[in-house]
Amino acid sequence: MNELVKINGKSLEIRYDFKALINMERLCGKSMSKFFAEDVTGDDAKLESVCMFLLAGVGKQVKDLDEMIDLINEAVEGGQSLEDVMKPFMEAVERSSLVGGAPSEEEGTEDEKKPSET
Repeated sequence: MNELVKINGKSLEIRYDFKALINMERLCGKSMSKFFAEDVTGDDAKLESVCMFLLAGVGKQVKDLDEMIDLINEAVEGGQSLEDVMKPFMEAVERSSLVGGAPSEEEGTEDEKKPSET
């Protein structure tokens, strides 16, 4: 499921699929786990890395890193906090089946949860 977010009046679809995660690794030159641990959530988190993470989630809807930075800057100058801007992106990652949103064996899939019709 894709999420929609509005940043400074621009509606964007957020999708963290396999392609998005590969693009994120290409942008930052690191594995996804190292990127998150060091650059996004670590003690030495970098704002540019946060922008790379957001850019990977919106793909070609934003032309490049500079445009993503401009969108975020305008949103923050308009009164949104960086945390508010990032929240829907983090939620989209958490729901991504590639990152951790896949159901556990105990939970099963939606098809497995539905009662069978006989």
